[in-house]
Amino acid sequence: MDLRRLKSDLMITGIIIISLLGMIPLIHIFLTVAWRGINVIARDPLGVLFKEPPIPGSEELGGIGPHVLGSLILISIASLIGIPISILSAIYTVEGMSKRLGPLTSLLVRIMIEFPTIVIGLSVYGAVLLIEEFINDLVKIFGLGGHIYIPRFNPITGAIALAIVMIPYVYTQSEDGFKNIPHHIREAVYSLGFSRIRASIVLSSYVKSALLSGIMIGVSKILSETAPLLFTAFGNDHYVTRFPDVFLNPIGSMTLWIYKAGLSPYDNWIDLAWAAAFILLMIILVLFVISRYIIYKR
Repeated sequence: MDLRRLKSDLMITGIIIISLLGMIPLIHIFLTVAWRGINVIARDPLGVLFKEPPIPGSEELGGIGPHVLGSLILISIASLIGIPISILSAIYTVEGMSKRLGPLTSLLVRIMIEFPTIVIGLSVYGAVLLIEEFINDLVKIFGLGGHIYIPRFNPITGAIALAIVMIPYVYTQSEDGFKNIPHHIREAVYSLGFSRIRASIVLSSYVKSALLSGIMIGVSKILSETAPLLFTAFGNDHYVTRFPDVFLNPIGSMTLWIYKAGLSPYDNWIDLAWAAAFILLMIILVLFVISRYIIYKR
């Protein structure tokens, strides 16, 4: 008995030590980003959030305003595209609207989680080129003359790439939520004579916590993405306020700025990269805590 207790205590101690060792890099990253980011933001809090990036190598600190605004625009458009598709796909799969396509849809969406996100960005970029070529071929066939150019780098293509990245994360949470609805509740809803679509809307209110947690996880995921934006949003250090230019020109994001400024040799750009990293870390941490709380309450 004593030997068994000794083995149990040794295993528990070993697990605790390994867990603490695994947390050390995470704690180091968090503290480093927080320390450097707070020191930069404290120098000019409003300027960091609203000003444009400074001339590289100058004494001016500047800010990441265009990249904060760009991230908000990209996330908003991507959410408008990805969230409805994810939830409707989950309903389509769980409610058995197609016995053949439903399981295939679930399989393909879950495979999408493993896709390299840079491949998604390249695919969207290539799709824009193919669409432009197809349209210009039609223009030639009908003798309309001229050449139609579709902007490669803009918020729409960036948001489409992010929406594709977002879909599997929102979908899996939504699908699990619908699958966990008790059978008697589903039967009660259908017994009222509702159609599948109407019944799905009613059942959605029962799994709203699962839907919200999936949305939070999906937004957190795309908020931290850089690779799919390299060939779509491309990045822009200046505000674009005129309509429709804001949707036809390259747009910045905090992740693109961190990638660009972090690799530069200029101290003021590197300082702003730390500030952007801290702001991004705080947003993702808040979204993570909210999603965990929703899942726990569920």
